[in-house]
Amino acid sequence: MNMKKLGFALSLTAAFGLMACGDSSSSASGGTPSCNVSSDANSVTRSMSYGGETVEVKQTIEGDYLITASTYKGMPKEAVEEECQEAKYDRNAEVTCEGNTVTTKVEAAGVTVAKLKSLAEGMCKDISSGVNMDDEEEEDDYPSKNDIHDNGGN
Repeated sequence: MNMKKLGFALSLTAAFGLMACGDSSSSASGGTPSCNVSSDANSVTRSMSYGGETVEVKQTIEGDYLITASTYKGMPKEAVEEECQEAKYDRNAEVTCEGNTVTTKVEAAGVTVAKLKSLAEGMCKDISSGVNMDDEEEEDDYPSKNDIHDNGGN
């Protein structure tokens, strides 16, 4: 039921990270995109950097909810405000925006830390290899309900 909304939340943070990594104006200042994943018992943190810009996404399972806090560093205030406004389009998410952090709260609907970590590692692999997604392709590249639910296999 809310898996599509969770997919949206995941895609929003991933798409922003990939857009920043694929930004041609940043490529002149150089380097290779970097992406790292860490986790503990209740959360997964993905940190993506490129061209002086960083997005840190921490996803925490609290009871029946998935809390996603995306913190943007080295980015114009307007870009952070745009991310906040886009997050608010999700009617099923509680969204708060404070400073350079956009936080969403959605029903976890069976999501596990193991699945979140697996998805984050896949996104990091794509980012580190320079994969960039077009808007039309995004929906197909994000997790389906079956991708997110842990059916006992992990």
